[in-house]
Amino acid sequence: FVHRKVHGDGRDRSAFLVEGTSVTYEVEWDDRKGKYACSSCTGFKTGGGGGDQWGGGGWGGGGGDQWG
Repeated sequence: FVHRKVHGDGRDRSAFLVEGTSVTYEVEWDDRKGKYACSSCTGFKTGGGGGDQWGGGGWGGGGGDQWG
């Protein structure tokens, strides 16, 4: 799992990853949560072009539901 907040300045709500596309990522330890978290990731697309059943580009793709 990678949250789109690691893309750019973290405010692009249209950012998404396409399933099956190769990405490069880095992780860092989150002392507050006690687990590793993704700190950067390449391969994001923008513009909401994913077109899944939730209306956007994957999880939180701007579909107007509880995730986006």
